[in-house]
Parts: sequence; C-alpha cells; structure tokens
Amino acid sequence: METATPSKKPQWLATAALALPWMMGVSGIAYALISAIDIYGHGPLSPAMLDWLILSFALLTGSAGVVYFRISRHFSKQKEKYYRSLIENSSDLITVFDLDGTIRYESPSIERILGYKAGELYGKVVFEFMHPDDVAQAFQNFRVGVCSPGKPQICEFRFKHKDGSWRMLESIGSCLPPSPEGVRIIINSRDVTERYTLTQKLRLLQLAASSVSDGIVVCDASEPDMPLLYINPAFEKMTGYIEAEILGKNLRFLQRENRNQPGIDKLREAIKKGEACDAIVLNYRKDGTPFWNEIRIRPVQNPEGLLTHYVGIKTDVTERIHANQALKESEERFRQLAENIPEVFWLSDPELTKIFYVNPSYENIIGRTCESLYKNPRSFMEVIHPDDRAQVMATVGRSNEGFDLEHRIIRPGGEIRWIRARTVPVRDTTGKVYRIAGVAEDITEARQSVENLRSAKKKLEETQAQLVQSEKLAGIGQLAAGVAHELNNPLSGVMGFSQLLLDDPELSGQHRKDVETILGQSQRCKTIIQNLLQFSRRRDPKVETLDLIVLLKATLNLVAYEFTTSGIKMVQTLPSSLPPIHGDSNQLQQVFVNLLTNAQQAMAGCSKQSLTVEAGHTSTHSYIRIRDTGAGIAPEIMSKIFDPFFTTKPVGQGTGLGLSICYGIIQEHAGKITVESKPEEGSTFTVELPIYDE
Repeated sequence: METATPSKKPQWLATAALALPWMMGVSGIAYALISAIDIYGHGPLSPAMLDWLILSFALLTGSAGVVYFRISRHFSKQKEKYYRSLIENSSDLITVFDLDGTIRYESPSIERILGYKAGELYGKVVFEFMHPDDVAQAFQNFRVGVCSPGKPQICEFRFKHKDGSWRMLESIGSCLPPSPEGVRIIINSRDVTERYTLTQKLRLLQLAASSVSDGIVVCDASEPDMPLLYINPAFEKMTGYIEAEILGKNLRFLQRENRNQPGIDKLREAIKKGEACDAIVLNYRKDGTPFWNEIRIRPVQNPEGLLTHYVGIKTDVTERIHANQALKESEERFRQLAENIPEVFWLSDPELTKIFYVNPSYENIIGRTCESLYKNPRSFMEVIHPDDRAQVMATVGRSNEGFDLEHRIIRPGGEIRWIRARTVPVRDTTGKVYRIAGVAEDITEARQSVENLRSAKKKLEETQAQLVQSEKLAGIGQLAAGVAHELNNPLSGVMGFSQLLLDDPELSGQHRKDVETILGQSQRCKTIIQNLLQFSRRRDPKVETLDLIVLLKATLNLVAYEFTTSGIKMVQTLPSSLPPIHGDSNQLQQVFVNLLTNAQQAMAGCSKQSLTVEAGHTSTHSYIRIRDTGAGIAPEIMSKIFDPFFTTKPVGQGTGLGLSICYGIIQEHAGKITVESKPEEGSTFTVELPIYDE
C-alpha cells in the first residue's frame, strides 16, 4: 500500500505559484492552480484544503467551470491511481460481480488465497465455486445486500481452491451505486480457514469436555494463586458448585479444613516443579458431603516453553475407595479364616501349575514348607504314597470338574497319614474355569475311628447272631427236655424187659440176637436222651482254674488211638502253658472231643488227612484252633452248623446236637466258638475263652 510522504520541493516554489495569478492573466490562473496542486497534491495538504483552493480561485477569476473541470480531471486520475494501488496491494481478496453473480473483477491476491490467476475467474458465476451447503446462506446475504444498497453484509462460506480443497472465506460486501455498467456488488474476503478449523476444534473440544463424566478444570498457572479459568458441567454436578461461584478462585475450597493429606502434599510438590501428577484426595461438595477425588493434573506450556496453565481431570472414586476398603476387610477376614483353620486350603490355576495361595496348615499336615509348594506346585505329588500316586494323578487331571479323593501321604519322617482332598472349580463371568479352590484334611484318626466302628459293628452283628442262636437253642432245649422225659420212661421199660429176656437161658439163636439188638439200640436211645437232657438243662458249670494245655493234651490222648488207626497225621503246635482260665473241665473236654471227632469224620475218604492243633493267647483270651483237611463246609450251610439237629452226616450216623452242645458250653464259659471253611480244603474251628484274672 502506498503512503503519502511530505513533498521535498522548496517552499518558495509554492509561494511563487500562489503569487502568479495576480501577475498573469485569467488564462494563466488555471495553470497556476494546477501547478500548486502538483506541488502540494502529494504533500501535507488534505483533499479538503485542495477543494477550498479550487473554489477560491474559481470565484476570484469568474472561470469556475473551466477551472474545476481541469482540476477535477487531474485530481481524479491521481485518486484512481491511489485506490488502485491500495486494492492491488491489499492482503484481502477484492471481488466485483454483477447482480447474477458473474465475476467482473478479482484482485491479484486471489492467486495467493485461492490459487487462481488474476482474471482467471472473470465472467464465471461465483456460486459455482461455493460449497453446496453454503450456497443458500450466501445467496440470502447477496439478495439482502442488493435490496439494501450501502448496507454492508457479512457472510462466511467455503470456496473451492484451485487444487480442489475448500477454503473458508469471511466476506463483507455491499452494493455499489449504479454506473453505466449497471449495478454491481463489491466484496472484501479474507481467508479464515485456519481460524475456522481451530474454532471447530475448540468447539469439538468444548463439546467433548461438556460431555465427559469426569470433571475438567483449567487453572491460570501464571497467577500466584492459580485461579480457575474453566470448569465443565461434570465438575459442577460432581461438586455442587456452579461456574459463577468459583471462577477466579483456587481449588483449595474443595478441601475445606482437611488440607493435611498425602495426596495434597504430592500435588503441591508437583505444581512447584511444574510437573504432571496423579493423586487421590478427600474433597467436600457444596452441601458438605465428603467424596474421594482422583486428580490428574497436566502442565500446559506456551511455544517459548513457559508454564501458562494447568489442566486437571477429576474423577469421583468414592465407590471404588469404599469397594477397595470392603475388599481389604474381606481379604483380612479371609486371611484370618484361612490361616486359622486346621485343614489345608489352597488356590491354584486349573492345571495346578501355579499356586496363588496356601495356608500354614500345609506345613502342619504335609510336613513341607509353603515356600516349597510356591516354587514347585507339583511337589505335592512327591509325598503321595506310591500305591496311590496313579489314582491321584488321574483325578487331578479332571480338576476342572472338582473331585473328592482319599489317599495316603508319606511325611518326611516316614509316617503314613490318610488325606482327604476336595476341590471346587471357580468360574469367571463367562463360565470359564480360571481358579481351583481346594481343601485337604488329615483323616487318619477319623479313618481309624471308622475302622473301629466297622469292627465294633461286626462284633455286634456276631453277638446278635449268637444271641439269636442262644435263644434258638434255649427254645429247642425246652422242647428236647420235654421229649426226653416222655421217651425216658418207656425206654426204661424196653431196656428192662430186654435185659430180662437175655437173662433167660432158654433164649438162644436168632431170638437172642434180636433181643441184644433191641437192647443195644435202646442204650443208644438212652444216650441220645441223656444228651438232650444235658443240652436242655441249665446249670452252673463247676468252675475251677484250668490250664487249657493240660486239658487239651489229656483229650488228645483219649482220641489218639482212633486217629492213628484211621491213618490221620496229627500235628500239635502247643506252648508249654497258657494263662489260666475258669471253667468246667468235663464240659470243655466234651467240646474238644466233639470237635476232634467231627474232624476225624470229615476227613474220611480224603486223600490228604492231616489234623493240626494250635494254641495261643491274646491279652484277654486264650484260644484253641483245630484245623482239618477234610471236605469243608459249603457256604450256604455255614450259618446252620450250630443249629440243633442240623447235620450233614448220613441218617443214623449223627444226631445234629454235637456242635449245638459245644456252642452252648462255650457260651456258658463267656467264650466264643467260630469256624472258617472252604470246600475241598478243610475247616478250622477256633475256641476262645477269657483269661482268668486273679
């Protein structure tokens, strides 16, 4: 842009120019005035001063028309030159177009702003180069400008650059006075693309800041007290304060009197150093409600690197803090529970390759340190009993399903303990197993108690069976006693008359043999009746202190001849003595004779005939064990062998009362008689009698 500078022409030239009209004729006045204008036209005289000079000379000379025409023509050329220079050197774009939008002029700055050469858009319609979304508004402003001459119209629109991009132009224009070329519009446009882009970004940032749930604040770091310059709506909602109440203040009002907090000290130190910082502090809302605030501050520097502002992001983490506190309390309760239960408790991954937690009971029960399990989660397999290891490995492989398993371990000292291990799979929200929770307890004592209970139950069942047997024998004994008494009287008559017949010397031949047979069978019947009476008779045994070995050897001597003649090998495994017992020697000898006789008969016809007699004692009982190699007893009749009148012998060879009598005698001695047998392998009868404790 050109600027007027003071004239360097001598002052006397101007004075001479003004004096010439008085010395010259009228015809020279105009030339003199023009010369003065030439001298001062670009000098310090204003256009108003020049107009005054022209009018003055016109009045004085009376030649106003000619003078004014010559002067105005000269001056218009100078003025046009001045304004053209101004337009062509302007940084803004000057455009002139017709009422239909046809471009009639564009200043040279169009090349710098829009990339087109000056005159390249001449004759083209301006609306063709506007963005379609902006044409309507621009046309509206154009129409208002046409209808309101002299009233400037301001408009922003996008105009296509020659490279195809869009430039945002800020334009101000008005309608020119009518001319021979018609009515035209002149517009002054400025490229505000960068400003528009920045404004849009700022608008988006402001919209984003207004939309987030976290509070956002901006503080002036150049001021000593760092006053607030901006807060977003979320901050207002979080604290209860509105913008008008707190702008220009320091944020310490949120702390009230509670300013001695580690988080606040951390923030102060960071601000002193101009650094970023994250901290959690306790703040108070406008209504006094406390809330935990997670603050993240970031410094903002200008291009010169000077700190100008601090931006702060504030998040209400009250629920998170309370949840963390509740979690800590829950974890503490869990720790107290887990560390004080007697069972082993552990948490691991599904593959049992990583241990997340194991309580101290692991050391007490397993005998190894918890640290060893953390270092090598599979080390627990080393303590599993070798006989149980395969089963445990197979079960652990199905840990995702959970398991309940009993197995043995070998503690470092060699002690074997029984363990019951149970696991439960822990699933995430999708149902996938991501943890295994397990409990292991030492059940050695409990298992022993179960075994004791099983043993006691077995003994109880045996006792119940014996009671049933005793009741059965008692009932049969009463019946047998009645039958024996009824048979004993007629049998005595039969035997008496048989004896009388035999005393008759005239009885001979076949008749005597028949009577002898009658007498022999009668005596056999008498023996049976006596046995029945003895079986049914309840009497206290003749109790005395006995040595079972002496009694047993005497009994063996009684049957030794029969065993020898039968070809039966007898093996005696007897100690020199046994603890004394209390009992009736005759009854006990009857038991042993019966058992030995049954054994002899059971081995009849067997290829291997051997009898073993053993004796021994426990802390409470002495026992006699008689084992034969006979045919054995079938399992289906094992429960019947002590029943009265039950026998496996052929008819006429046994009454079925022998073992029943033995059972009753041993019961009366507070003892027990049992049998074990396998077909074709033989039978073993065991008699147990309580040791006499003086």
